[in-house]
Amino acid sequence: VILLLNSGMVRCGYVASEELIALSDSFTTCKGRASRVHALIQSYALLSSSHDVITVAPSAASDAQLEAFHSPEFVRFLTRGCGGGGLQAEQADAPPPPTEEELEEFGLEYDCPMQENLGRYCRLLGGAAVQSAEMLTSSKVDVVINWLGGWHHAQRDHAAGFCYINDCVLSVLKLREKLSRVLYIDLDVHHGDGVQDAFYCTDKVFTLSFHRLDPGFYPGTGHISEIGAYKGRNYCLNIPLKDGLRDEVFIPLATSIITQVLSAFHPEAIVCQCGADGLAGDPMLGFNLTPASHVSVTRTLLNSGLPLLLLGGGGYHRSNTARCWAEVTAAVCGGEQAIPADIPDHEYLDEYGPDYTLGVPPG
Repeated sequence: VILLLNSGMVRCGYVASEELIALSDSFTTCKGRASRVHALIQSYALLSSSHDVITVAPSAASDAQLEAFHSPEFVRFLTRGCGGGGLQAEQADAPPPPTEEELEEFGLEYDCPMQENLGRYCRLLGGAAVQSAEMLTSSKVDVVINWLGGWHHAQRDHAAGFCYINDCVLSVLKLREKLSRVLYIDLDVHHGDGVQDAFYCTDKVFTLSFHRLDPGFYPGTGHISEIGAYKGRNYCLNIPLKDGLRDEVFIPLATSIITQVLSAFHPEAIVCQCGADGLAGDPMLGFNLTPASHVSVTRTLLNSGLPLLLLGGGGYHRSNTARCWAEVTAAVCGGEQAIPADIPDHEYLDEYGPDYTLGVPPG
């Protein structure tokens, strides 16, 4: 975790470690994305010593921390039976390889295949989620940025939709240990079904999701009629949208809805999943947004003055995702001062051609 003190008086934490970046890079869904996001942010000196940076690597989560949401059987399978990296990895008697039945039971097939070092990855991802929340509740920082998190589809007892564990839920639950009400906002083009399911029956967490909803588009949930149940009735709000959504429609819509939810729910902290797969040019072909939409939502949330956790998520055009999250990072760490449009020289500069600028033009 990198702590930043900036001239805008927003105390910011930035979650990163070489190990977690490397592990995130290795997964088939977003190969190489994590290092490109981090490199672009660094190239703009947003994490430089001029911001009084203190770096602490996220620690690995314990079984108990992961089991705050996930079932013990699922945690045991992920961390000891799938590619090593768990707390039992150095034992002489290695666990037997998982069976096809186990892989199916725990969702490790198709879009969530078993991979090397999966256990270690899940522990670090969970540890980053817990540590991010602790930083906010201890008032060490005002905002935490964790672009390596945001995996909102995983369920209590199985992986789903590229998501092996649900770090979003783990962060919210950790915040709830100290705070009464938490607002969760999801900007990913896909509905945040795993988070919604986790808090569907409680009035302590309000879930708000902006997403595409069309026949055959994953995960197929997030209808406007899904409003919560029991104590959670009317504490779940879905904004299903059609493909081709542009900034000029999304920004006023999101601003109005978020402002009203803040006024009605009175949260004590906000968690916002900033999935970038709704950007123009993303292979998901969902929305037609630019980073201006994410920056606008971020500024609205910053203006609330509440503790804020910003997470990553989807985003399968690597350079466009890096552009988006670099701009959001600048909005938090740099205040009102915009960063230059021309992308600085760094190891991945050649991937930003032909114009080598931050812009993501709508299609």
